[in-house]
Amino acid sequence: MHFIPLASLLPLAGLILQVAADLTVLGAGSKDKIPNSYIVVLKPSTNQAQVQEHTQRISNYHTRRSLQERGVTTGIREQFDIQSVKGYTVECDHGTLSQILTSPEVQYVEQEGKTKVQVTQKPSTWGLSRISWKTLPKALHSYRYQNTWGGRGTTIYIVDSGVRISHKEFEARATWGYNAVPDSPNTDNHGHGTHVAGTAAGKTYGVAKYARIVAVKVIGDDGTGQDSYTLAGLNYISKVAKPGESVVNMSIGGPKSEAVNAAVEALYKKGIVVVAAAGNENENAGLSSPASARSAITVGATDETDTRARFSNFGSIVDIFAPGVNILSADITSDTASRLDNGTSMASPHVAGLAAYFISSRTTSQSPLNIHSLFITYSQKGLVKSPGPSPNRLAYNGWDEYQPYPY
Repeated sequence: MHFIPLASLLPLAGLILQVAADLTVLGAGSKDKIPNSYIVVLKPSTNQAQVQEHTQRISNYHTRRSLQERGVTTGIREQFDIQSVKGYTVECDHGTLSQILTSPEVQYVEQEGKTKVQVTQKPSTWGLSRISWKTLPKALHSYRYQNTWGGRGTTIYIVDSGVRISHKEFEARATWGYNAVPDSPNTDNHGHGTHVAGTAAGKTYGVAKYARIVAVKVIGDDGTGQDSYTLAGLNYISKVAKPGESVVNMSIGGPKSEAVNAAVEALYKKGIVVVAAAGNENENAGLSSPASARSAITVGATDETDTRARFSNFGSIVDIFAPGVNILSADITSDTASRLDNGTSMASPHVAGLAAYFISSRTTSQSPLNIHSLFITYSQKGLVKSPGPSPNRLAYNGWDEYQPYPY
């Protein structure tokens, strides 16, 4: 498990816009950044009264500027307070931005990035079989697991495009939690989130077959979103998730965001396990978020031969690999539909489900660090072919050797 300091974030060379002599915007002008859209993170010491005074001051300033002068009319959109990480998202011109950057309450400002689902489309899911056998079985159709726990008493938050909660795979265990996408219905019209949820906790295709599922929609019907939606979703989770029995799956990705990573760190400190897809660009996973969040369990993808998938991101930030090619799971076309998908998006829910599986096997509440340690302990080392500069670990549920109640 890796850690990052939240109190002081140094600007990265080449990713900084100089607004004034001593004012900078992180990530300005980088790929997949949204013009005039920013994430403002306030200092942890800022109290609620100071937050209210600051946001009111900025809103008033923004309103006073004429439409001709500012050109951007939205202003402050959403506020978030995720443990020690507090702030807001704003759409504004450089005049309002300069006012924000000169405010003493501000820790840093980051240009907002676009997010997308991490799937590569291709026409018994072998993935379940693979994570329950120590050696590659000749017939990939047998999933071995302990039915006595299997995710009982846990909740998996699917931060994605929504979930078709009526699907038979979920057996009434799926509920709607939060929708951060403006003007979007409380349903999954894309299908990615439903497929991911099925792998994490479906009755047929899922790892943790008794876990509860909560849909947190941050991706629109076109398969894209933005950092502000992600932060709003994580803000919701921070308010409702119970430490020691909650897992967050994030099969999404965008350009590296210090704010998104800080929010993941805040959930980790609260006692919530966060699992993130490594990404599908065949590049360093440290370049994107939430994959680069050091407190997340970052998951790369393998195929049926235990080879790193050709699309899977890699690097030292990757904690573990899991099946992510030709994964069969639930689809949105009906309450019984299924389909095959490929991507680190499919690998991540194998690990999120396995995290819930491990949590449910314990008699006491488990910290994210304890769960991460179980992944490391029971992972199969040295089996992944062509892992790149990544730790060579393949997810495994520890069948035949896993001791459920050592602590």
